[in-house]
Amino acid sequence: MLLLIVSALICSCQKENTQKPGQHDNYSDISVITEPGSEGLMEFAPQTENPYTPSNMQAALESLSEKNELRCEASRFNIRATHKYIKFTPADSIQAGLLIQDTSLILFDYPMDRKITKAGTYYRDPSLAEGQPDYQWTCVSIDKELPPGVPYEVLSELYIPEEDPELVQYYESEFDDCITFLIEEALKLTANYDSSESFDGLTDTVGGLKLPSKWTPAGRIRLTDNVLNTCDGLKGVKVRAHRWFETRENLTDGNGNFNVSHQFRFQVDYSIKWERKDYHIRSGRYGQAYFNGPHQRGNWDLDITTSNGISWHYGQVHSAAFDYYYNNQTGLRTPPVNGFLGSRIAIGVFDESNRADYRHWQRLWFGPEIRMYSNWEDGSKRTSLEQYQTTIHELSHASHFNLGHWHFRNSEDMIHESWALGVQWSFSRLRYPMHASNYQTLQLQYALGSDQFDVVHWGERKYTPLVIDLIDNYNQRDNNAGYTDFPLDRVIGYNIRAIEDALVQKRTMEAWREQLKLYKPAGVTDVLLNELFDNYIPLQ
Repeated sequence: MLLLIVSALICSCQKENTQKPGQHDNYSDISVITEPGSEGLMEFAPQTENPYTPSNMQAALESLSEKNELRCEASRFNIRATHKYIKFTPADSIQAGLLIQDTSLILFDYPMDRKITKAGTYYRDPSLAEGQPDYQWTCVSIDKELPPGVPYEVLSELYIPEEDPELVQYYESEFDDCITFLIEEALKLTANYDSSESFDGLTDTVGGLKLPSKWTPAGRIRLTDNVLNTCDGLKGVKVRAHRWFETRENLTDGNGNFNVSHQFRFQVDYSIKWERKDYHIRSGRYGQAYFNGPHQRGNWDLDITTSNGISWHYGQVHSAAFDYYYNNQTGLRTPPVNGFLGSRIAIGVFDESNRADYRHWQRLWFGPEIRMYSNWEDGSKRTSLEQYQTTIHELSHASHFNLGHWHFRNSEDMIHESWALGVQWSFSRLRYPMHASNYQTLQLQYALGSDQFDVVHWGERKYTPLVIDLIDNYNQRDNNAGYTDFPLDRVIGYNIRAIEDALVQKRTMEAWREQLKLYKPAGVTDVLLNELFDNYIPLQ
């Protein structure tokens, strides 16, 4: 748990002009935003007949042949089951973990064959029991070996001509157009054809008919920061382009750009699935978090701003988790990775007012282990800086737990929170360098002598700046002349990884202190280390 009152003070200070060349000074060029009412549970149109079953594809081929509209050699089509449409029904977190460890699967938390009528940010099947993981839908090749131990049902066998290995040799030829004719006819025969779709750049085809040219879904995802006043590319986001059972996904690069490296003929459904191999973000307690974008042909350029509601918070949480797991410049160990107890870290983001926390025992009951909130307890909105800090803080608890489960559960609260506060500081000063001085001069002022705190009201004694004291060169006592209740801090130069190494299997502040003596940097003595810890140990 975390209380970061200092953030409000930092954010109230005048912001520095940190804008880089080429950045926007406003967000008026937003390409797509979540429309009002698009938050919350997704909604779908009624179920329709599946156009991709072998029988429906065969009927489409026969229909085109009878009407003499195929305009190519029909015998090239070997209509058979090339794929299967599957619904996994994991019963618990262990089975869900086994499923996600197969990274070749493109899993959906909602049906792939139903049109979305309300975008929403999550889907939770109404038949699911309390605590049961979400069902997972996917399309796989007919001979795909599925993860053992996870129950599933085959909803339908499929013939997907766009993915037929026997037709690969004809792609980019005139016969490629016949593949499109077949799909269109199957859509028409099953009442799934959308006549409202418009196509740009039509190309001449066999017989003078015209079809849409092929195109590759691509675009850019950016996230606004309301503390830095920037709108920068969001790195490492999983973006999908999906049409029926044909799906491709890719990760955004450092500038937020993505390209799914696959060509489509028609419009696709764009979406963001807020997950990575080692963590995923939930919409509240259960539902996997999504950002469902447009159904369109052409690039998807999205700026996620505070006007996007809870989706903006998903972006902030992802940004922090990505840094801790995959862009870690501190040298610290990463939090638990996929495979621990058969699952990955679940971070639930609630559009509520509350205090974030970490619950290690929730992993056995499908989590989420970390609970994040859009608002502080008093109802005020968390800023991007505050969401970043809080996410790092709670993930550091998970990493601490991973150092030694029994020792973590039996450690003093002051160890838990002092360590997490130091990790939060280490990451935040890299991302928000202009606030480093605020941390040095304000956040470290931790009053020792009474319940009355000067400058910063910490709220609880267990949140100490001990780890920061071990690293920085700021002596709180000397820099606050006349205030003898500030900590005496003459220690400088510890490395954050060395502090973490000393923390392994230590349950008390005294044990942590003694282990740190084995990692002393030049100029630090046992006397000075004892002196620093003596500021805090009596306050437990």
